[in-house]
Order: sequence, then C-alpha cells, then structure tokens
Amino acid sequence: MPRRPGTQALLVFLVAILVYNANLRYIASFDSLASSLLPFRILSGHGLTLEEPKGIPPSISYSIVRSRTGSWVSFYPVVTPLLVTPLYVPAAVWVARGGDPEIARVLMEKLAASVVAAGSAAVLFLVLLRLTRPRFALLLTAAYAFGTSTFTISSQALWQHGPAELLLAILLWLVVCHENGPPMVFARMGAVAALLSADRPPNVVFALALAVWCALRHPRRLPLIVAGAMPVAALVVAYDLVYFHTWLGSYGGFVSVYGKERTPLLPGIAARLLAPGIGLLVYSPFFIFLLLLLRRSPHPALDAPPSPTRGEGGLPSPPACMDRGDP
Repeated sequence: MPRRPGTQALLVFLVAILVYNANLRYIASFDSLASSLLPFRILSGHGLTLEEPKGIPPSISYSIVRSRTGSWVSFYPVVTPLLVTPLYVPAAVWVARGGDPEIARVLMEKLAASVVAAGSAAVLFLVLLRLTRPRFALLLTAAYAFGTSTFTISSQALWQHGPAELLLAILLWLVVCHENGPPMVFARMGAVAALLSADRPPNVVFALALAVWCALRHPRRLPLIVAGAMPVAALVVAYDLVYFHTWLGSYGGFVSVYGKERTPLLPGIAARLLAPGIGLLVYSPFFIFLLLLLRRSPHPALDAPPSPTRGEGGLPSPPACMDRGDP
C-alpha cells in the first residue's frame, strides 16, 4: 500500500464505493423519499419545497408533509439533501434534457449514499492513522465500513445516518489532527458540530461533548466553537420557524407512523438488539466482537499513546499528528 495517507485514504474510498455498489440493487426506503427528490428540486430552482405527492399512499409518502405555509416540504431535516446536491448536477442536466426523472432519482440516491458512506470511511481511516499503526487503522476502518450499519444502511439510501457519520468523522479529524492548528480550526469544529446536530437532532450529544472537551482543554477557544456553530444554528432555526412555526421543526409535534403503541422495556431492548429489520447486532455485527473484547486486556500490538504533554487546563494532550502529509 502506498505510504502517503492521502493516497491510502483514496484507495479506502474507492474500495468502499466498489463494495457498496456491488449488489447492483436499489434498496427502496420511504424514509429517504424526500431526501432523494430535494436535490433535483434545488437544482431546478424550486428551493427546499417539494411537489405534492399525488397518487402516492400516505404510508409511502410520509417523509413529504404540508408545511404551515401550505407548501410541501421534507418531514426530516434537509442537511442530507443539501450536502449531496452537488453530486446531482450531471443527473439534473440529464433530466432537464428529457431524461427519465425516476431512473435518475433511483440511481443518484444509491450513488450519493455510497459516496457519503465511503467518504466517512476514508476520513475515519485518516483519524485512525494518527492513533494506531497503519495495519490496525486499516482493520478498524474495514470493520467500520463493512461490519456495521454503514454498509447495510448508510451506503444504500439517503438516510440521515450517512451524512451524520461523515460529519462526525470530519469532526474527529479536526480534533485529533488539528487541535494545535490555527484558532480558526475551532470555528470549523463548531460549524461541523452544528451541521451534525442539524442533520439528526440526537447528535447534539456530540456537539455537547465537543464543547466540554474544549472547555477543559482550550477554554479560550470555546467562543470560537460557538461562533462557528451560530450561523448554521440560525439557518436551521429560521427554516423550522418558517415551515413549522416552531424552532423544533417537525420534531416539535412528532407522531410515529407506526402508531403510539408502547413496548415493555426489556422486550424493547431485546428487539433493538436482535430483531430482524431493526436489531443493532443484526445490522452491526462488529459490536459482537467489541463485547467479546471487553473481557480481554488491550492487544499488545496496538500502539500505546506517547507520553502525554500538558495542554491548557493541565490535561494530557492527544498525540500530535504525525508528519505524513495531510490529505
């Protein structure tokens, strides 16, 4: 394998793209219907609104809802379709010249999802190269790319999961590899953390973790993280207020399409772990091996971190980025 990290990451990206598309199938998802249509609407000048889903049963078109303004919009946050819109330019040109819009939608959703998922694997590989030996970095990246729901879900359709993984990988890359870089790096961290939270609101826990980390290690940089996050947060709140009349967006009055039935706690946990279709260990068998590794001591071949240096606040600093060249 070539020694330059950027070249290695590119190879990881290309291999992942090949594997993700090897099934030559489109896995239809009603959840991602709005996300698969929005890039075409954006490129055709219709902004963030969608066409009324005429002739489509509500059980299929539930990701497209009528907003408070009367226009039809995505029920889910629009970060995912916005991030992949540049990939849609050739397909949008083809549709504008008479191409079949449904064929273009199906092909582009699968391609865009696989590109995003493969990108997250490549960025994660660069992060792991700074934390352990190249061989283990590659093994861990392969486990993430092909042994978790990155393979079975994120790479197959435009769910929110794929962009969330990519944004989280980018955030880790900034933290691990550029902590000691220019001050504006912290503003970029804030912007990425805000996008991560906007893509899937539960991801706000990662933004909070970033804020706590910065407050402990670099308290003087915390305002930069907040400043970087504010423009994204303002745009998200403005969108939610305009179309849903609440800063919580569609999540402010969320009612599951599966009804309001409640499952007892223990059977519910068991289902989330093992049930076909929703089980974590079904879609991410990699976690089974993690559970087994909890009973073992750390592998001697893994790199021990170098002697820590002291950062702001007297806490150990992470390993500095090795001089292997940035991607």
